[in-house]
Amino acid sequence: MPEEAVKTELHSIDGTASPKGELHSINGAKNPNGGVFIDLTTLGANVKRLRELNSMKQAWLAHRLGVSVQYLSAIENGKRKPSLDMLVLMAGELGATTDELLGIGPVSSNIETRSLTKKVGDLFKDSTPAEIDFCIKVMRAAKEYLRAERNLLH
Repeated sequence: MPEEAVKTELHSIDGTASPKGELHSINGAKNPNGGVFIDLTTLGANVKRLRELNSMKQAWLAHRLGVSVQYLSAIENGKRKPSLDMLVLMAGELGATTDELLGIGPVSSNIETRSLTKKVGDLFKDSTPAEIDFCIKVMRAAKEYLRAERNLLH
């Protein structure tokens, strides 16, 4: 497959095509004869976007991954290619698949939903059933209030 065809198939987490950035094969060598390529710019942008969606500070994620902030920053800026082990570990910490990080294959339309689900799960992990039930009732009431306010303004 020509390199141009591969470039147009690479996508960011939000589903937009990302033909920019330096392309590397999975093993890091340039591969003009086709194969699977990693767009380091797309990978970095996806890692950063997911980290931010998950409300993670760069230092916290770096600590969880067992790497320096400088190394994680270099990945996010498309200047460093993580090992396969690191890619899998990052995907797990960010609640994504490796394909989503790499921008290859189908991009999940539910990535924001998974991020929100994780945040809510973390919020309620030490709550009692009664506390959870109360919070759900408060959130439903707040949602209804916001929708009613929005309808009044339009």
